[in-house]
Amino acid sequence: MRKKELFDFTNITPKLFTELRVADKTVLQSFNFDEKNHQIYTTQVATGMGKDNTQSYRITRLSFEGLQLDSMLLKHGGHGTNIGIENRNGTIYIWSLYDRPNETEKSDLVCFPYKAGATLDENSKELQRFSNLPLNHRVTPALDMKNRQLALRQYDTKSNKQWVTIFDLDDAIANKNNPLYTINIPNELHYLQGFFLDDGYVYWYTGDTNSKSYPNLITVFDSTNKIVLQKEITVGKDLSTRYENNFREPEGICMYTNPETGAKSLMVGITSGKEGNRISRIYAYHSYENFMNHVPMLRSPLLKTVGHQDTPPERFQPFIQTFILEYNAQNKKWMVPTSGYLPSYTSNLVRNITINAEGNLQVTLNERYISLLHQSIEGDFRLKQKDIRMGSWYFAGGEKSNVLEIGFMKGSTKVRPDDAVISNASRMSIFMIVADKIEI
Repeated sequence: MRKKELFDFTNITPKLFTELRVADKTVLQSFNFDEKNHQIYTTQVATGMGKDNTQSYRITRLSFEGLQLDSMLLKHGGHGTNIGIENRNGTIYIWSLYDRPNETEKSDLVCFPYKAGATLDENSKELQRFSNLPLNHRVTPALDMKNRQLALRQYDTKSNKQWVTIFDLDDAIANKNNPLYTINIPNELHYLQGFFLDDGYVYWYTGDTNSKSYPNLITVFDSTNKIVLQKEITVGKDLSTRYENNFREPEGICMYTNPETGAKSLMVGITSGKEGNRISRIYAYHSYENFMNHVPMLRSPLLKTVGHQDTPPERFQPFIQTFILEYNAQNKKWMVPTSGYLPSYTSNLVRNITINAEGNLQVTLNERYISLLHQSIEGDFRLKQKDIRMGSWYFAGGEKSNVLEIGFMKGSTKVRPDDAVISNASRMSIFMIVADKIEI
């Protein structure tokens, strides 16, 4: 029998897992994993609904690399505040709330198969409803598929009270109201941005925009209603402690469990950027096993020492960032080749590639780093055959460290990255060792 365990994330440094290319332009609401098929499902409030003022939400299905595969629309369904993913004999079922017309203080619990391109509304026959479960308030589901349990958050909008009741999932599917236990949520943690059930522990994610009135916290409850872990979450800031366009909002939480090894990663969603152009990212608190699979690293941390110190030195974790770029002569563009998408970490590195006004190749990475320890750029045989060399302007770390500028030389003459002398399918490898501060 698999051992149930609390995942203590409080001393783990979070790393970017992926940036999501979601279907709509609104703020991310929630996300969840289909671990077997290596896919992500997200929810957002839907735009483009015309004069229909009743909120609808859109579900996007994406690869682990954050690439959009397809989507579906739930008309009049609400925000899509939190969803559960059930893989039922190969068919993905979404568990969600569904708004009730003219009853803003209540919602229904529904379950339906995901279908790419489909549009459902409150009258669709695909929606399975659960009349025997407690539905006297606003309800929101989460699933623990390892233990086949349903967590049902209930929110009394009049008293502002919230509680989470745990059910056996198979009982719930059979519409049986047999609660296992209930967790009462303290009033100070009412600003919910997502929750998840894993091995009997409820991971509760709260906080408002920029933590203006409510701090961004993850609070973990055990089955006896005891708070066993709590930590303030600061991911999403850049190195100058600012947010992109001065906007950051926590959105969604989920526990990923490697289906082969059982190793866990606690995933949190952060949305930043300006309205109409939101940026949604997932950050991971990886277990050591999953960290080794996703982030190539060097084992020994570095210590920052400046003369005599009375306090312990800051510790930095070095890790590797490496990727391959390939030239398409027809489109005159450099890109991450298809084969480069096989390791999920590699495809998550690069945000975009352009040629800047100085005629250099500009590669924008998703993440900045504190310190650059080593960098090398190596051309393949096609480039060396044409006597073409590449070099970059080093950024030691900080504000501009996610912008890699690469210049091209043929002999002693500078050339553009899209010069006719560069052969189609030419490739270069970029290898960097960087370091980030270890959070305590």
